[in-house]
Amino acid sequence: MASSVGLMFWFVFFFSMLHLRIHSASPSLSDVQLEALVALRDSISEDPLGALANWSNVTHHCSWYGITCDSSNTTVQSISLFELQLRGTISPFIGNISTLQILDLTSNSFFGPLPAQIGLCAELTGLSVSSNLLSGPIPPQLGNLKMVQILRLESNFFNGSIPGSICNCTSLSALSLHTNNLTGQLPWDIGNLVTLGTFLAYQNQLVGPIPTSFWRMPPYPLIRCIQTIGMTNLESPPPVLYIADLLRIAL
Repeated sequence: MASSVGLMFWFVFFFSMLHLRIHSASPSLSDVQLEALVALRDSISEDPLGALANWSNVTHHCSWYGITCDSSNTTVQSISLFELQLRGTISPFIGNISTLQILDLTSNSFFGPLPAQIGLCAELTGLSVSSNLLSGPIPPQLGNLKMVQILRLESNFFNGSIPGSICNCTSLSALSLHTNNLTGQLPWDIGNLVTLGTFLAYQNQLVGPIPTSFWRMPPYPLIRCIQTIGMTNLESPPPVLYIADLLRIAL
């Protein structure tokens, strides 16, 4: 009997210690986000202005240039590195910053693809990578960003079609895709974006009709500015009731 009790004690003790070791070995959310920021830093090959000079273990990552955290300095909420002449790629580990709300890399020289892992940043409300050298298709995983309100991908070298999954971003108020190498048709479900106030898609090679769902969007109190300059192969839109709500339409 005593041997059975002793055996049970060691059994429970062993698995308790195993659970403790596993739990202790699990990285904290802050550690995961720090590793993601380090990966972003390491993917940048040129920093002529020294903007990332303090991105080191000497200071807490919430004090790094361009980084904003929550009040407890636990989670990263914003990465703002615009107009810094940075050159490099965007690390896919950016998707590990699940609490990220703003990612602004505007006007740099980032090249290569836009990582599909950005679609894992479910709390993202603003994403701008405009005026860079990014190429490849627009990742359909961006359609997972249900909370994104501003999506700026203009002035890059994105190619392929506009993914239909973009129409799942039903919080969008501004969508800018102009000055790329996009082809194909506008997504047929674009009318799902009922809060869309600005849509810019000129200077691409889009073809086909403007989807009828676009013209069925309800009137919106803000200016709805739709420019399709350069979309020379688009068919003329059908008569609509809400053209008076549009600031300008250029076909």
